[in-house]
Amino acid sequence: MLAFRKLFKGIKIVGISCMALTSVFYIAEKVSGSSSFSFLSSQVPQSQIKQRGGVIRFDPDGIYLHANETHHSVGIINAYINHKGDLEIVTESVAPIITASANPDETLAARGIYAGLSVGNQKTIVSFSQNGRRLNLNSPNDYEKISGSSSNVWVSWTSKQGS
Repeated sequence: MLAFRKLFKGIKIVGISCMALTSVFYIAEKVSGSSSFSFLSSQVPQSQIKQRGGVIRFDPDGIYLHANETHHSVGIINAYINHKGDLEIVTESVAPIITASANPDETLAARGIYAGLSVGNQKTIVSFSQNGRRLNLNSPNDYEKISGSSSNVWVSWTSKQGS
């Protein structure tokens, strides 16, 4: 009986905590004046979802958009290393964004290279790191860590377009 009471008390505490958390979300939503659920994907017709993407090659002689008969690119206008040493990609408009990714290929993954991105309307910044240290691709030593004849990062954006 004692075990049952402890279990019931635990369930009651969890239940009260869930109710309190739900109330906090409800109040925050009412105070902010907008529903966080108003932009759910179920409200975006499939015909308005657009996918863009491509492959950026880190050749020892410099970066370029790697496009050929087996690698296509959609929506990428330009790619270069910016003044902070990050990869900057200029694209068609991608706002409002649904999801975006930058994935190091198998060559970079084997070297322990990670990528993180920040997406703006027509500009995406991709930062790279290795062993927990951010790489500055303007530094020849750091660029050498990422470059190679088959070193790529795959990038993609999914966004809502049209009305």
